[in-house]
Amino acid sequence: KTAHLTGEYLPGDFGNVYVTSTDVVLYYIALVLVAIWIFTHRFMWINMALLVIAMLVASQAYTTATTPKQGLVIFNSRTHTQIFYFSNGHGTLWIPDSESDIETFSSYNKRFLSHHKVHDIEMLSGKEGYSLGGMTVACVGNGKWQKVEKLEHRIDVDLLVITKKYHNTIAKLLEIYNPREIILSGDIYVDNIEQLERECIDSKVPYYSIRTSGAYF
Repeated sequence: KTAHLTGEYLPGDFGNVYVTSTDVVLYYIALVLVAIWIFTHRFMWINMALLVIAMLVASQAYTTATTPKQGLVIFNSRTHTQIFYFSNGHGTLWIPDSESDIETFSSYNKRFLSHHKVHDIEMLSGKEGYSLGGMTVACVGNGKWQKVEKLEHRIDVDLLVITKKYHNTIAKLLEIYNPREIILSGDIYVDNIEQLERECIDSKVPYYSIRTSGAYF
């Protein structure tokens, strides 16, 4: 499923243009200076307004230049795991542990999508692993991972994402997968997250806890 993001999905944005708080402050300062110039007819005020407008344009240019055009993000959500890859305005969304849809995702993450100029999103479903942006990402939690036949060599993956539906040990997963990094989803229950973190440390596999450290980017 693919959706094109219009104003319906990004309410409050200006033509899908990301606006920072600094931009808003500069905009209103410029308006005030223009109003003063109209009232006083003194060119000092219009010159100051033009200077502020130049600063506003520079701020927008800096934001555009420093914003990544592509990347892989796993959002910090307490309800489900949102794995999102974006590149040059196109996004690919994978929510392996929920029936959530593009519209709901877009509504909650409209500032991020606007900031990174994502205009359309494709929804993935039906697998336990995908290649996203050149990275192999596997997700476990629904029990299907246990059906993977044990091979002579473990399955190499870049990211092994563990969701709230996983109720076993890290050691059990490492019998099947050889991850470069383990990602503990933000929706894992508090009672389980500390135990999984300890097991990751004991296994000496690099890990990242989204609930503890925030979204993975």
